[in-house]
Amino acid sequence: MTGSAPHMVLRLFLFSMLSSLLTTASVTRGLAQSSLPPQTSQPPQSSQPSQSPQSPVEISVDQTGSQPGTSEPAKSLDGKHFAYLDSSGLTSLRTPFSTIKFCSAADQNLDKFEQSFPCHIDTIRWLADGNSVVFLAQAHATSPLHLYQSNWRTRLTRDLTPFASRSVDRFWLSKNLKILIASIDLENVGKREKWVIDTVSGALSRVPENQRVDGTSVAPEDLLSWEAPCTRYYPIRSSSKTFAGQEPFLPLLQGNAAQRIVFVEPSASIDRELNAKTKTWTETERLQFAAVWKQVCERVPGLALRATHGQRLRVVREQGRQVPKNFLEVSSASASSGNGVLILYDTFFTSDGPTLVPMTIHELAHEADLYRHLSLSSEWINLIEPIVAASNNAFALSRKYGLKRLDDSGAKYFGLPSVYAANNCAESLAEWTVHYVNGTVPPPEIKNFIQNKVLNPNCEEEAVDQKVLSAFLDIEAEKFDLAESELRSLIKADPNFLKPYYFLTRLYIRANQIEKALQTSNELIKRMNSLHTSSVRNDDFAWNNYQHAHILADLHDYVNSQKYLSKALAVLPDEPTFLKSQRFLTQLKKKSGRKQPDRGSLRARGASTDLAHPPEKRRKP
Repeated sequence: MTGSAPHMVLRLFLFSMLSSLLTTASVTRGLAQSSLPPQTSQPPQSSQPSQSPQSPVEISVDQTGSQPGTSEPAKSLDGKHFAYLDSSGLTSLRTPFSTIKFCSAADQNLDKFEQSFPCHIDTIRWLADGNSVVFLAQAHATSPLHLYQSNWRTRLTRDLTPFASRSVDRFWLSKNLKILIASIDLENVGKREKWVIDTVSGALSRVPENQRVDGTSVAPEDLLSWEAPCTRYYPIRSSSKTFAGQEPFLPLLQGNAAQRIVFVEPSASIDRELNAKTKTWTETERLQFAAVWKQVCERVPGLALRATHGQRLRVVREQGRQVPKNFLEVSSASASSGNGVLILYDTFFTSDGPTLVPMTIHELAHEADLYRHLSLSSEWINLIEPIVAASNNAFALSRKYGLKRLDDSGAKYFGLPSVYAANNCAESLAEWTVHYVNGTVPPPEIKNFIQNKVLNPNCEEEAVDQKVLSAFLDIEAEKFDLAESELRSLIKADPNFLKPYYFLTRLYIRANQIEKALQTSNELIKRMNSLHTSSVRNDDFAWNNYQHAHILADLHDYVNSQKYLSKALAVLPDEPTFLKSQRFLTQLKKKSGRKQPDRGSLRARGASTDLAHPPEKRRKP
């Protein structure tokens, strides 16, 4: 651009209109936080973000803050002209027409924003700080496509597009995630140009035409392979290409993927409760799941190896659903036992074809998280707790202002399908894994955790998991001495890994060593409480308390047994086993004033103090 008079007049006219355009052009109305990040109207020292010598983006920007080819300083949008979005108003970064609410930074009256607007959102990318994402969004289906930056910690979003009527054609993010360039017809002359956007100050600097931009190009057409959200709430990508970083594991599965699974028939003994519900496989169902399994092995071979733990994954055909009704609005199509058994329900075989692969990846992530070794680790809880806290704040705001269905929908802002998945350790791990494999880039720390511990069959946790699995099988075979030795060694190696305590307690119960069981369970409860937080939910917290209640009932301490059973019910109020045990315990407490026979005499008479399997009522003759 030269300094000729016509161009100078046009430029001065455009900049003179900037304030009025930004004041009168409302992006949309919506929620806003009372405290906003400090902004300044003064130009920054440099209009370009700091660029490392290895930066793949080759650009030339005047370090004094002027636009290339001009003597004028780069314009910086001040705080009062930024449009902010509260994350409680953002229901999904992947749902084509979701609900979003905007307001200007100067408008603090929350009560007057009541109307919801359909909003189209495309293309999310994380920035280098690990706290912010940038994405393209439309306030309406016919609105210009604007570029927004959202910080999940502050739950505030600002519009990086300086003119309300201008549309962003595409944007580039450098491979070091530090430099953002957008293609915009900023001067409305029918020609799109590339502009460097300072994500801290909002300053703009034009990229000279002769400079090459080498980075990750992002545009709406890049999302053509994404379909509408499926019933499990995550996007489906029709790609069978091996996921990046998984190529070294592909030769280990090629040609023998089918040998990694075994279809379990009702006659096979796995679990007494499972056996009562299992169905016979049809040949069509076998072929259908075998095809899905083959796609999973091609897409994420490392996860397939990690989930099978050097053994064969047992696949059970079951009728009905096992997940609590408040988990998802739709019937669950699959479930994982977390100990080498994958359960497929009727709805799995009637679901849309593209949903089956991510559904299976979700369950395999649970299998990789054997006995919640990963999801109950302090490392994972520390990673997700800030996200859970932020999402809970957003949900509280949504309920305060009467936004419908935002409890589950709002969780999608954080890449999760529901409140249950946002607050549940194990479910959040499985969902982050699915989103990562499907193309959504998680925060850097979560990404590294999934890469190194979920998708990597050679991780340290895998060796430990195989030892725990071996001890579990020894308990089932009543090899108590061998199992006790294995579990004690695991506890010594990692005192904060909870599952060895749980299995050791089960071992002592089965061996009728109740005092040892109580001692070990007390240690388990102590360790568990040190990791448990009020904001992060885990179902193992419920089952560990239930097992402790079971032991106390065996010792006729019904008052404390009720205390721990109540804790279990507080986490899983609809769990049938807990409800059945509550009824049985109530009956026992009514009789607690009478002389109680010892456990041996109860067994001799055929009775049971097992809260999980109370005796059936007998009719009087």
